[in-house]
Amino acid sequence: MKVQIHSKKLVKPFTPTPSNLNHHNLSFIDELAPKMYAPVILYYPCPENVTDKDLFSSTCLLELETSLSKTLVPFYPLAGRYNKHLQWVDCNDKGVEFVEATVDCHLHEVLPHGERSDPQFLNKFIPCEVLITDEAMHPLLAIQVTVFK
Repeated sequence: MKVQIHSKKLVKPFTPTPSNLNHHNLSFIDELAPKMYAPVILYYPCPENVTDKDLFSSTCLLELETSLSKTLVPFYPLAGRYNKHLQWVDCNDKGVEFVEATVDCHLHEVLPHGERSDPQFLNKFIPCEVLITDEAMHPLLAIQVTVFK
């Protein structure tokens, strides 16, 4: 099984964050939490009535990117960057990492392996390493969409 990355881009909010919301203070609990990515992997099969799977995939990718951009408007801190020294989120609209990838096998071939939760295997389906984060540079949210054969 080979996962091939086709594009990486930053998706910005659909409308800019107002200047009065440029800083988001962290709660006490957020300050104590470890600074790391927490992965979530969701699997969705292609609907069976789809005849042109390539067109369906490209349409879905565009819709996901557009809806992410619109969702970032009310959730503007996710498009910012964490300021380690001041311990707040700089809501600068730098964007969320959006990765598009394909894999050369079918979803049903992967699910039995994924259920065993082998970290090396599952890392192929997430956009960044789980425990690695450079707070000043990395996006607060990273998304990878992987399309299966």
